[in-house]
Amino acid sequence: MKYLAPSLSLFLVAFALFWKSVDADVKQPFSLVSVDMLEKYVYRGMPNLLTIQVPNAKSVKVTGDGLTKVDDFGHYKFSPGSGTEAKLNVEAIMQNGSKFKDVITLRIGNIPGRRNFFSGFDSYCDIPKLTVEQFDRGKLSATRDFRYEETITVKEFKVRIPGKSIMTVASDSLPENLISDVKKLKKGSQLMFYDIKVKSSLFPTMGCDKNAPILLEVR
Repeated sequence: MKYLAPSLSLFLVAFALFWKSVDADVKQPFSLVSVDMLEKYVYRGMPNLLTIQVPNAKSVKVTGDGLTKVDDFGHYKFSPGSGTEAKLNVEAIMQNGSKFKDVITLRIGNIPGRRNFFSGFDSYCDIPKLTVEQFDRGKLSATRDFRYEETITVKEFKVRIPGKSIMTVASDSLPENLISDVKKLKKGSQLMFYDIKVKSSLFPTMGCDKNAPILLEVR
């Protein structure tokens, strides 16, 4: 029993030192950054939504070129400029009055181009052959390899049919009068869909992709 008191005292001192170390680590300030489900990756040419917070801070100030504060809850919009990286400066005053500084590095990428399809076909690798029925039922669509969730709707396109004038169609499919023209074509005739205009859920203005026409052949 006489050895118990020194051992217990030594244990309490060791535990106190351990707890103090853990407590110091837990309270060490750090910046929390959320880029709307992205891993610190932002796109050039659009306002990216950011959430930047410092736990246990009384006030937080974030600065950087292209950064706009949205509210007092850590929400910002960021429109990056040139280059492959951007840096945001974080300054915070903690609850105990101490100051905390951090630099957040974000990777920058360009908005990827669209891929256009008609009835699920594109002509990137070869020229698909479609039946008249597929032309009749088919619709234009578009996708993008994007880190954000995006809904793209085709609003207008131009179509070139052999022997006919170029037609502009305000829809995502061929109207009945053009289907009648397709029915008169010989097998092997080719149609081209181009200047495809779309509306994106992420961008307020309608975009026209002149670099992704679709060439299809009548089977």
